[in-house]
Amino acid sequence: MSTKKPKRTEEIIGKIFRDTEMAFGLKEFEGIDIYKVLEITEEEKGRYYLKDKKSGKLRFVFDEKKGTGKPEEIVRQLWLHKLNVHYK
Repeated sequence: MSTKKPKRTEEIIGKIFRDTEMAFGLKEFEGIDIYKVLEITEEEKGRYYLKDKKSGKLRFVFDEKKGTGKPEEIVRQLWLHKLNVHYK
């Protein structure tokens, strides 16, 4: 059963981009409320996913137990959003 916890989205993104150099790459998306665009849900205990903006499928982004994440999926989804909303 999935749970959407808005405050957790910010926390999970913070854990994925814990390296300041990696987080610097998100500057491309200034002006976009990434915490609203990316709705991260806990689909399994400690495993977080987001809904793909193109296919609608769930994409894995973070495993709390292992402390591993997929920053490239976050960036991919932000680009999809930017291309659709800003560039149409």
